Amino acid sequence: MKFKNLNIFSTFLIMLFFIGDVIADLLEDSANGFHFYAETFFVLFLSYVLVYQIKEMKLMERKVVVTHNKLSEIRGGLAKIINKQFKEWGFTPTEKEVAWLVIKGISYVKIADLKNISKRTVEQHTSSIYKKSNSHNRHEFVTGFLEDIL
Repeated sequence: MKFKNLNIFSTFLIMLFFIGDVIADLLEDSANGFHFYAETFFVLFLSYVLVYQIKEMKLMERKVVVTHNKLSEIRGGLAKIINKQFKEWGFTPTEKEVAWLVIKGISYVKIADLKNISKRTVEQHTSSIYKKSNSHNRHEFVTGFLEDIL
């Protein structure tokens, strides 16, 4: 069972316990007094809580979907802006690929493995990238790049 449903499931089990106790009291003709009314109150209260929790969970799920969709739009727009900037800087297709990997924070060794090239070649590409973007290192490239975009 998913963790998000644990709260609802727990509330439901507690409510069932109190419903069972109220029914037992009714069958034993002891449906009078504080004990019976307190349990009846808890059944009604837990019913309300259960409905409220389900409504809130549905609302949160809808908000998550909307937020996810908005983030996807932002990512797509950001990718377009980044590619436009790469074009303005005159990056070659290989430099664009390496630049994306640099922005993602991937190490030179890992980039070399991913591109099936030597680390030295990656360093040459990044040197060209930094020169074209008027930055001196990865940190300047990423932060300067983001500052230009934002």
